[in-house]
Amino acid sequence: MIGITGAPGTGKTHLAKQLATATACRIIEINDVVDRYGLFSGKDADGSKTVKMGALSNRLRRLIKGAGTVILVGHLACEMDLGYDITIVTRLRLSKLEKILKRRGYSEKKIKDNLMVEALDYCGVLAEKISKEMYEVETAADKRNIVSYIRMRIKGNRGAKKPELSRVSRMAELLAFIKNGQLP
Repeated sequence: MIGITGAPGTGKTHLAKQLATATACRIIEINDVVDRYGLFSGKDADGSKTVKMGALSNRLRRLIKGAGTVILVGHLACEMDLGYDITIVTRLRLSKLEKILKRRGYSEKKIKDNLMVEALDYCGVLAEKISKEMYEVETAADKRNIVSYIRMRIKGNRGAKKPELSRVSRMAELLAFIKNGQLP
């Protein structure tokens, strides 16, 4: 099983589609499962759903059981230990992410919350604990490398060379955002 996680707006769905095209694996979008099965108890002031995590985890386990290689996509993927073989965390520069979230119409509070999630590598820290292999991708080259590696692994090439992707740090950007008053 492959998990793709990251802050909203970092390119999870786009990467999942690239990977699915290269591997013919099925994509399961976590947000779609939440909506389809009503796995939330309400919404906050920004319209974000309060997800019933236990029920979601149980539903996802049923959906992936016996389904072959599956690509599970969503910012919540890092919060559920579902037996990931590989987890990919999509990353994005804070200034670029801020622009994307503004275009999506996110409130200032929701933008700041998601910038902090990205800056502190929330998804990466959690994903590393629940996955056999975890990679962070930011550039187009990173994405090509990870797609190629996973395609080889799925084809049965267990000796496929693991991509040399570095961990992404947003600390300098975070400090600049704080200094400029963009984050508390």
